Amino acid sequence: MGENKRITVVCGHYGCGKTNLTLNLALEAAGEGQPVTVVDLDIVNPYFRSSEYGELLGEKGVRLIAPVFANTTLDTPTLPPEIYSVFEPQAGRVFLDAGGDDAGVTADEYLFWLLQSVMTAKMSGYLADDAAWEEEIGGIPTADYLKEDARNTSVLYAVVAARAEQEGVALTQEEEDELDQQLDALAQQVETYYGMDYQEYLDQQCISRESFRRLNEISFL
Repeated sequence: MGENKRITVVCGHYGCGKTNLTLNLALEAAGEGQPVTVVDLDIVNPYFRSSEYGELLGEKGVRLIAPVFANTTLDTPTLPPEIYSVFEPQAGRVFLDAGGDDAGVTADEYLFWLLQSVMTAKMSGYLADDAAWEEEIGGIPTADYLKEDARNTSVLYAVVAARAEQEGVALTQEEEDELDQQLDALAQQVETYYGMDYQEYLDQQCISRESFRRLNEISFL
């Protein structure tokens, strides 16, 4: 579980109790009178998810953000545009129920790439204001374009990792040492330029330390 002052990301393999933990943390915070938002990111293996408890959360004053077709036969691995509102202070305490499976894309990795897609779009001159979400990128609705871009990148990394494992390919000790040096340098840059420690930086990127290292290991393969 990755946590910063306001946003908590609960992630791990399916069946490990992420949803139960998310619900209990959210209800506890709501019981203390705090505004609370729960985000259902369980898009990988959506068999037991926060969306199933929407009525209970609503009764306790907890806002739920979930895929549009969650808990229907049309359930798809997509996220609603409302997810971006969790970065606004009025969202209160935010609990992200990030799903995953035993081999493949985890939701925190998908969310990480989604944020990278958003930032890249902004640097390219898109998303200047809220109205920009109604525009298109390359003839595709902006939200759909960004989600598809993040999904494709997530799948690419997962496929490379799976193929490397299948072929018995792993980082050499020299590559492991080089990666450690790169991550240490990143931590120093984050502290110097942003005044935050490495874990705070990862929390803002909505990704665990383990997943972030895994993505960087894949870039060496």
